[in-house]
Amino acid sequence: MRKLFFCFAKKAIIISFTIIFLVACDPSDGNTTKTTDQSTTQLPSDPQDALVSIGLDVEDAKCLIKNHPSDVQYVLENPDRIFKNLPKLADDMFVGSSDRGAAPFASFVSILPTWDKDQIRQFKKIFGRIVFVVNTQKFESAFNNNINLLNADYEGKLPYPENYEVFRDQANKAMLASNNHYKFYMGGGTDTTGLAYSMPAYPPRMPDLYVAIEPQILELVKGYEHNAASLILHELTHTWGYEHAGNAENTTLKANNIPYYVQFIIGTNAENPAAKVEPYTPKALLEVYFGHTLD
Repeated sequence: MRKLFFCFAKKAIIISFTIIFLVACDPSDGNTTKTTDQSTTQLPSDPQDALVSIGLDVEDAKCLIKNHPSDVQYVLENPDRIFKNLPKLADDMFVGSSDRGAAPFASFVSILPTWDKDQIRQFKKIFGRIVFVVNTQKFESAFNNNINLLNADYEGKLPYPENYEVFRDQANKAMLASNNHYKFYMGGGTDTTGLAYSMPAYPPRMPDLYVAIEPQILELVKGYEHNAASLILHELTHTWGYEHAGNAENTTLKANNIPYYVQFIIGTNAENPAAKVEPYTPKALLEVYFGHTLD
């Protein structure tokens, strides 16, 4: 597994990008690993529709309702959840090379003219999982319990949060400043490790939040089913203003900065985000909630 991260400044615009082997997973397969909540939780009258409304696809929603009803209740009843004002991703958020926001990425990746339907579907699936997981009590506990791993020497302009509540509020604040609107781009690179890029809003000229990925991020690699989703969360935190500043040797693949910290909580090991990144991740929150399908 190989990952590099760099920040570039050009005309006062910071663009971040990451290299990694990446994959996605699908809980509809019979091989799904499950951690089941056996409880008498009272769910909303139509929890499936409620989960779909925040971005999850139908199969993931069914999986969560069956196996994690208390987590579903907690997320749906939380009025302050991250992404609370972000609408379900619309197809018009998936833009191409002709969009004005593509220009700053041009030095690092060739943006394709369009996304195909399967790429949009897979990205939406990953994004929906992120929306759910970062709003669970398990994520909040993991975030607060390991907060001492963060090192303020690498925070850049925006201070690292002292707890999950501050992290949550900063995320929603940043999205509100951009009118809760993202633009997503598909890069045309051929690097088999996969690339991802991100950029915060710079109003009024660049008022949206921007994420660009290469197609490898949406592909499946046995043993690394959750790296795609965790990398996308990494990039989302950059759009909220978080950095891993300084020498890349001190921050790359280290849980001492917010982007990697949250990436490792959901994609590697929630109990110890500083643990070595290895194939198969039973303590990663994406594994806990959605399992894996490539046994």
